[in-house]
Amino acid sequence: MYKRQALVQFGFRGGNVLEPSMGIGNFFGSMPETMHEAKLYGVELDSISGRIAKQLYQNANISITGFENTTYPDNFFDVVVGNNLPRSDKYFDNKYSHRKEISCKICIVNTLISMQIEQFSDIKSLVTRLKSDPVFRRSLGYDYFENMPSEATLNCFIKTLAESDILEKTFRRMVSKARQLGLIDGTNVAIDASKLTAYEHAVPKSKIPSDDSCFPNWGGKLDTNGNFIKWFGWKMHALVDTYSGLPISYIITPANIADMDVAEALIQKMITIWITSGSQKWLGQKSLWIYPVLPLSHQDYLMQPTRINPKQHRLQKQKKPEVFIVQ
Repeated sequence: MYKRQALVQFGFRGGNVLEPSMGIGNFFGSMPETMHEAKLYGVELDSISGRIAKQLYQNANISITGFENTTYPDNFFDVVVGNNLPRSDKYFDNKYSHRKEISCKICIVNTLISMQIEQFSDIKSLVTRLKSDPVFRRSLGYDYFENMPSEATLNCFIKTLAESDILEKTFRRMVSKARQLGLIDGTNVAIDASKLTAYEHAVPKSKIPSDDSCFPNWGGKLDTNGNFIKWFGWKMHALVDTYSGLPISYIITPANIADMDVAEALIQKMITIWITSGSQKWLGQKSLWIYPVLPLSHQDYLMQPTRINPKQHRLQKQKKPEVFIVQ
């Protein structure tokens, strides 16, 4: 490095230079003349090598100890030089252990997202791919030598997410940000649903517990090509801004629940998110009717259904829906 004067080419002329695991200080001895004004700091665990380095470079600040025992302040060094050894050993500074924890959680979130993108059939297939594909592993943020999360770890993480409100809070922040950027305005909205296939083995309808509203169920719907599809799992009902196609509110139910059964709840949820808006907003449903909502106060809303010309509506073949009122 010094012989090629790489640091000089980078524009470094002086400052605090650290060499951890310095041995007898060969890096210090090969520094170019233009960097002789730099302040040198070195760390060496071996007592003999450390004492030799102290005699060779008496103006340098050299500590004979393990690097983990040093007390250098944050953001103190301008340059750190040394050999990058290809080892799997890892040492963590307890002061920044929370950052490692956050990093691990981000990697697990990336892993769960990749499960949908790569269309893995179950958690076991995902874990197998993680263990056998280092490129895939690295793309999710893991180190090459890092232990991969097990099936139990991923299932536990999913359960923790499901029992918390972190995803709901994140969604609301994203909706708020989209409004600030002008991506959504809520002038026209529509309700649609997407299938969520269960990774559990499908069971007959007769064995589905009737008192468990979270248990997956059988459902069906028409896809974008008009084909009827059937699946076992859940259904995500979304109230979507028709201008951008971005969701404003959502509810997840077993797959047998129809859109109309949760339409009112979706609109109520949107109103909760939209409560700070002072302008007139229009709330629609997947039908021939549009309902303008006039904000009278934070608790009172007036619903006035307006008929749409069926010839101009893409859902003109639908039957007239039941009119519902938002309380």
